[in-house]
Amino acid sequence: MKVLVILVSFAALISAGTVPESARFNPVYDYMARIGIPEAERIRKAEEAALSSRIVGGNKAAHGQLPYQVGLISDIIGTTSRGICGGSLITENRVVTAAHCWFDGRNHGWRFTVVLGSVYLFSGGHRVLTSIVTTHPDWIPWLIRNDIMIVHLLVRVTLSRKLKKYSECLLRTLCTPLPTRQTIITIANMFTATISTIQLPTGRLLYENFAGYQATASGYGLTESGGNISAEQFLSYVQVNVIGNNVCGAAYPTIIQDAHICTSTLGNVGPLQGDSGGPLVVQTGGRIVLVGATSFGSALSLNLPTVYSRITYYIDFIKANL
Repeated sequence: MKVLVILVSFAALISAGTVPESARFNPVYDYMARIGIPEAERIRKAEEAALSSRIVGGNKAAHGQLPYQVGLISDIIGTTSRGICGGSLITENRVVTAAHCWFDGRNHGWRFTVVLGSVYLFSGGHRVLTSIVTTHPDWIPWLIRNDIMIVHLLVRVTLSRKLKKYSECLLRTLCTPLPTRQTIITIANMFTATISTIQLPTGRLLYENFAGYQATASGYGLTESGGNISAEQFLSYVQVNVIGNNVCGAAYPTIIQDAHICTSTLGNVGPLQGDSGGPLVVQTGGRIVLVGATSFGSALSLNLPTVYSRITYYIDFIKANL
């Protein structure tokens, strides 16, 4: 993954009730038509080729390496085309992602296919359909304000640690009643999916700005700036460095707020097309913690920072919708 799209800062005050002409320069406005839909189709075709040819490469995530990573395939009102985004599993039935993955100011989703436990987006893993989402009440696409959302799963997914406990029970024949052979096969198949939640910040981390931390960003999108979805497409990840909002704000005047967290793209690294809503995590104190949800980024040639919605800023909104 590298960088996403060009952001042109808004110099004038914009009415929240009117979509301005300058919205055409906005990286999240009309996201589905410009990026989500075409990338979904390209990824689908590439995965079909990959599954038949078994070609691999790049920073491929091993199966189960990023168990909290969620893929989101969106059905969109008024079209049979589908969009793509990423997300993070934070409980057995809640996913956090970017609000523009549901409503980008022009296109509106009506259903998600939530993909868990798969390195491919259109095949494998565990899949759940849902149309229940909670976007931030103050989400304004053309201002890129409060770009965060909670996706509600209608059923609780079975996490790998629970499957492991149950499989141990089966091996010792202590489960009552004993399951059928088909149930054991189903449990085994689900266990290999490796699905787990990512921890939210707690305690002192709620007051940490994370500047200077090394973080991991991941997603199903492009792995090369200016490149194409190929038969090598897969869930991938990259190490990035978190920078202070003062540095990030210099790149995006009037845009960056306390609600954002940014990473440097020096070295040409960061999320790219198709990675919106995906996780930014850090490892601290022996824990892997979610600190951001991908919102927007820059053109590779400009080396502008990648911007995420800051999880600590929205912790009350998130907890209120668990």
